Amino acid sequence: MSEAKKLSAKALVGIIREEQAKFKLREAKKGKLGDVEKEAKKTKEVDAGEEADTLAKHVDHAKGLKEFQTFKKIKEEERRLVARLKELQDSKRKVLRGL
Repeated sequence: MSEAKKLSAKALVGIIREEQAKFKLREAKKGKLGDVEKEAKKTKEVDAGEEADTLAKHVDHAKGLKEFQTFKKIKEEERRLVARLKELQDSKRKVLRGL
């Protein structure tokens, strides 16, 4: 069994560059990787219009905090009700066993 060797930074960079070159060659053969500058010349850049406003989401943080606090209160009430329900079910079981 061969022992593991520690790689120097220079050797690691060399391995990475070699793999990148292989990847680019494979992609170029598939036709997926084109000349970036040539493709950039084909595209047309436009200014943002009304669509830019749709991306901005206005958040009412005070309303969100209030809803979160309400949610916490509801969850606490649910926890209490579930505990009470378990107590009642236990009591019911005990009464039915006694009959």
